[in-house]
Amino acid sequence: MATPALDVSLLSYFSPVMVFIFIWVFVYASFHYTKIFGDNKILAGIIGFVVGVIFLTVSSLTQVVMVIAPWFTALFVFLIFTIVVFKIFGATDDNIRSVIKTNSTLQWTLIILCLIIAIAALSAVFGQRTLEFTEGLTPAQEGTITVGSSGEEITIGAPGAQSQGGSTATGSFGKNLSATLYHPKILGLIFILIIASLTVAMLSQKMAPS
Repeated sequence: MATPALDVSLLSYFSPVMVFIFIWVFVYASFHYTKIFGDNKILAGIIGFVVGVIFLTVSSLTQVVMVIAPWFTALFVFLIFTIVVFKIFGATDDNIRSVIKTNSTLQWTLIILCLIIAIAALSAVFGQRTLEFTEGLTPAQEGTITVGSSGEEITIGAPGAQSQGGSTATGSFGKNLSATLYHPKILGLIFILIIASLTVAMLSQKMAPS
C-alpha cells in the first residue's frame, strides 16, 4: 500500500491555533454580514476574539470543531463541484440561486446533512463521557469473574447475548453506537418505520383528489 510522500503530522500541533483563527474569522464574518451591530467592526472583532479564546481554552470545543471542519469542507467542495457541473451544462447563476431559494427538498436535505454532521461530532466528543456518568456496574463488569489464584479475569456474556448483538457497555462510544444501531430490534424498528412511511405515502396519493 502506497504511503503519502508528504508527512503533515506536525501540523496537528497547530490545530488549536487554527481552530482559534477559524472561529474568530467565522464569528466576525457572521456579525459583519448580518449587520447585528451595524457597521461597528471593532465590536464584532472583539466578540469574535473572545469566542475564539473560549474555544481555544476548552479542549472539548476544539475537538468538536476539529471533527466538524473536515466534513463541512468536504460538503462544501461537493456543492461547488455540483454547481460547476450544472454551469457546464448551461445553468446560470440566477437559475442556481432560484433553485436554492425555492426548492424546499434541497433546503431540507442540506439542513439534515448539517445536523447529522453536528450530532455525529458532538457524539464523538461527548458520547463516551456521557455514558461514563452511569453509576453502578456495567453489564461487562457484571459478567467478569476471577479464576484461580493468578487472578485471571474472564468476561462472560449474558445468556443469549450472541444472538442479541454486541455489547453496549464497552469503553468505546463508536462500538457502543454500532452495537445499538445494528441490534436486531433496532433494525426491525427501522424496517417497520420504512414500510409504514411508504404505506402512508401510497395511501395519501390514492386518496388525493385528481
